[in-house]
Amino acid sequence: MARVALLLTLIAASALPLASQTLRFEVASVKPNRSADASGGMRVTADRVTATANLLIEVIRNAYQIDYVRIIGAPDWTNRERFDISATLPPSSTRQQIGAMLQSLLADRFALKAHRETRPIRVYVLSKADGGGPARGLRPSTVDCANAQPPCGERNQPRGVYRAIGAQWPTGILIGELRVAVGAPVIDRTGIAGRYDIDLEWADPTATVDGQAAASERPSLFTALREQLGLKLEASTEPTEVLVIDSAERPTPD
Repeated sequence: MARVALLLTLIAASALPLASQTLRFEVASVKPNRSADASGGMRVTADRVTATANLLIEVIRNAYQIDYVRIIGAPDWTNRERFDISATLPPSSTRQQIGAMLQSLLADRFALKAHRETRPIRVYVLSKADGGGPARGLRPSTVDCANAQPPCGERNQPRGVYRAIGAQWPTGILIGELRVAVGAPVIDRTGIAGRYDIDLEWADPTATVDGQAAASERPSLFTALREQLGLKLEASTEPTEVLVIDSAERPTPD
């Protein structure tokens, strides 16, 4: 989750156009990373973008600001092979410009061709549970966020646990947690607004003990949302914008 949260801070939330041929990094280096350490991430400073051990699919997601599950047709190797990228930024580059530069790098070095289109895909809709309002885990916040210590916002927790103090709803990181848990886009139709304290715990289906699924006293995610937050998460099929990868190649050498 730390890597995802870091990547999400790179580009403004608005959707970016397809690869720009006018905005480019001043200098860019792309090298395969074949080490066993996959703990790297992406860092942005005033004059440089540095990605360490990034899957190409991560770079694509970051450049086009789109969920992994909405990227269609990417070659299998983009989910296996990792790369190191170091690129020099022009002075005073904005976040949106950095995204466009990443798109240009993908086109130049990976021969990436892609287009956006709308397709009916499986999504999950988050809404209020029938006949009920917010439950005990979703409370209007009374915290003075201007002076709160620690500051308002989400708290880092183990997988299957979500905590927030004074989080502005809709809170993108909660939606992101749910998206990872169900493996599909999550659409917020709760109609909720304002700041909330949130406590949500559910059984992590990926937890194992000695290679076996770990027993948990926590409920499933769907039950936890209903019982703890007064919300429901339901599968649906809806027209959704996707990014279709037409072609991609391994990078040209530096």
